[in-house]
Amino acid sequence: MVDVYFTLSTGRCGTKFLSRLCRDNLEDTVCRHEPYFDRGNPPMFGLSIYDFSIGRHDRIQNDVRAKRDWIERCGAKVYIETSHAFLKSFYQASLDFWPDIRFIHVIRNPMSTARSEANRQIAAERWHLPFRNYWAEDGKSRFAWSLSGLEEIFRSYDLSKLSLFQRYVVEWVEIQNRAMWVIEAAKAHDRCFTLHSPVDLNKPERIQALFDHFGMKTRKAQVIFPTNYSKRLSQNRNLRYKTQVSDQDAKEFKDVIDKMPTRYLEIFRREPYASFPWVEMVQR
Repeated sequence: MVDVYFTLSTGRCGTKFLSRLCRDNLEDTVCRHEPYFDRGNPPMFGLSIYDFSIGRHDRIQNDVRAKRDWIERCGAKVYIETSHAFLKSFYQASLDFWPDIRFIHVIRNPMSTARSEANRQIAAERWHLPFRNYWAEDGKSRFAWSLSGLEEIFRSYDLSKLSLFQRYVVEWVEIQNRAMWVIEAAKAHDRCFTLHSPVDLNKPERIQALFDHFGMKTRKAQVIFPTNYSKRLSQNRNLRYKTQVSDQDAKEFKDVIDKMPTRYLEIFRREPYASFPWVEMVQR
């Protein structure tokens, strides 16, 4: 049996860098960030997100079954996937295939995350990136790496009046609620390790603590970081777009949180969120 790990994360929170750290440091481990180029290992973006949002769980189950079979054939003792597709399309189905699933919960400041994700979408459209959009059966084109907008949490808002940034604020809250749900459903409190991005990703001691928590076998006694790793992480930009949160972003963020149903904000009064310096912005 392969020990299987998935990140609990949004996009734009450093999981690609985390995948690189795991690949460089761990023995007998297959690491994938977003497995677009693995034949038979579905990446689970795009239509998979749409299918999950409208309850087509049979399609999700079939794709996750294929992913499980690919992982079992990968030839390693450990498989780590750091894709934000996990919480967007197949976190529920994963429990049927990996009863001892393990999680790495990566959390970034919600305002910075939303601005960075909005920048990514703007850049993808500006540069006409291939496969950035998909057509769903309702006849609408959607961005492949975001939630569909059909999720229950969006029903509290008039989507036509939300800015792109605000949609990603709503998405961030939804993703955190899904993270806490799957940890509880899998009874994985002891099989989950939390990293605060980007701070913890820059600390060798925190990465070592992650490896020690799961008893992962490392190549060397000290954590190996890529050359100029801090520069690489700080410059993880969206095709030249730098993440800069504006006063307008702060106002729009507050407007979203003020209208958010209380049940979605309750998790932020508990750990791991309660200790973060920005937590008050998502409390009411």
